[in-house]
Amino acid sequence: MPRNQQYSISRKLTLMNVLVSAVALLLASGGFCAYDMYSFRMALVRNVSIQAQIIGDNTVSALVFNDPQSAEQTLSALRANPNLMYAQIYTRDGQPFAGYWRDRAGETRALPIIPAGQTQSYWFKDGHLGMARAIIFQGKPTGTMYIRSDLGAMNDRLRSYALIVVAVLFVSLLVALVVGLVINRFMGSLYSKLETGNRFMDLSVDMFCVAGFDGFFKNLNPSFEKTLGFTTKELMAKPYLEFIHPDDHPATVVEKDGLKEGKVTFAFENRYLCKDGSYKWL
Repeated sequence: MPRNQQYSISRKLTLMNVLVSAVALLLASGGFCAYDMYSFRMALVRNVSIQAQIIGDNTVSALVFNDPQSAEQTLSALRANPNLMYAQIYTRDGQPFAGYWRDRAGETRALPIIPAGQTQSYWFKDGHLGMARAIIFQGKPTGTMYIRSDLGAMNDRLRSYALIVVAVLFVSLLVALVVGLVINRFMGSLYSKLETGNRFMDLSVDMFCVAGFDGFFKNLNPSFEKTLGFTTKELMAKPYLEFIHPDDHPATVVEKDGLKEGKVTFAFENRYLCKDGSYKWL
């Protein structure tokens, strides 16, 4: 094989290893991130729902006794969560009762509708999570809790994942590149040895061949053509027993079976058919 062709194959193999590794890592990372983001969104919904329930339970008495100041004091505890943008308590008839604002204090939003038969509804829209939850007292709706939370924590999580994916991808591709170079060096050495062996067979005046246990020649040097008169194509097209004298078939089969079992042979002779019909001892 020409050396420039060998290097071309080596470069292609290295590039293919790097590309396969990159695609596999990106697919795995994408799947993991997608699953984690889904799980995180559901966890965020549960956390906001729990907060809405706790605030609602703690403001029931304020709703019953019409004490909005007490309800606002309860809502002020939401400052501990920097991602909560807005929280509003509405009376049973949908009127604003008390509120908490992270920004733009005093802004009142329209009360979302909770579907019949449900105690809460939520939605993701415009970069935030919105949730409306009914405040139940003695089995009856007393008011509604409306909470809006931004997705800052999820965005921070995505940025962290992006940095981790880039770092892992870089290290993995570097490792794949190094492994590819090592493999290419080994393959280059193997190619070199094969080329040396092939040149030795081609230039040798002695007869060299590689025969398989399936009964066919696998490789022949030019001396076979010169000695027997058959072309390499003709010799490799038929089982080699067809070119051996019939009387030598049994001994040849025994010798082949011995080699198959690991036996080492230093000398063995049989008669080979020439194209002119004569036989030669080889």
